[in-house]
Amino acid sequence: MGRMVEFQITDAVCTGNEIWMAAKWFNGLLCMDKTTKEVSLKATFPNEKYSQENLYLNLNLIDGKIYCIPYAAKSIAIYNIKDDTFENVPLDNNK
Repeated sequence: MGRMVEFQITDAVCTGNEIWMAAKWFNGLLCMDKTTKEVSLKATFPNEKYSQENLYLNLNLIDGKIYCIPYAAKSIAIYNIKDDTFENVPLDNNK
């Protein structure tokens, strides 16, 4: 068994045998295997500070993509699970 680390999440979505989670206190998209209960850091959100808290408070799963709705982040992040890639939709801070 690996090292135990305590962390908090802001939201989670389920796919098949996985639970995807956004970290509360740092920049991280995590994934837990439902069978083994193993949690791994899958990605960090591009163009965001590592130590920023509450980057994304809402996750929505649509057609194999996780739409990450920002709170403190600069953009909407869309994570493609199959391709392991991010797409960003910048926010207009003037509106």
